Amino acid sequence: MITFTQIEALYWANKLGTHTAASERLHTTQSAVSKRITEIEEFLGAAMFDRTGRTMQLTSKGREVLEIGEEILQLRDRLLERMGKPVDVVRRYRIGVTALIGLTWLPKFVQEMRERHPLVSIEPEIDLSTALTAKLQRAEIDLAIVPLTWAGRQFDWRVRF
Repeated sequence: MITFTQIEALYWANKLGTHTAASERLHTTQSAVSKRITEIEEFLGAAMFDRTGRTMQLTSKGREVLEIGEEILQLRDRLLERMGKPVDVVRRYRIGVTALIGLTWLPKFVQEMRERHPLVSIEPEIDLSTALTAKLQRAEIDLAIVPLTWAGRQFDWRVRF
């Protein structure tokens, strides 16, 4: 039997290009993603990815499974919505803060966010203002809370949704 979690692992590993990226998206470990894909392969008796190159490429069987798997996931979501059940999609929000914020009000903020919005995964990161703004510009974090200016420069504020 193939499960939704196995199909999701295959889907995200293919979409994001690595098991590690898929594990971050699914909030699990890289080994769990690998195991789920291996379970599909063992059940169907066919490899999902060509592992001979440096990049992950779906095999022809992998493309077939993924095509139908995407339909299965969409049908699952449609069924849940039609029955009035919210589709439990965990939203990941990476927030960067300076050390002072991390030591003062951030823990309470994260706790309250998790209580009020259980489907939002708050991932705080503490670093220097310069490092946080660089990470924000590279889209490695979604929000940076830092002093308005540093070293005489004005920030270019960008909100990413």
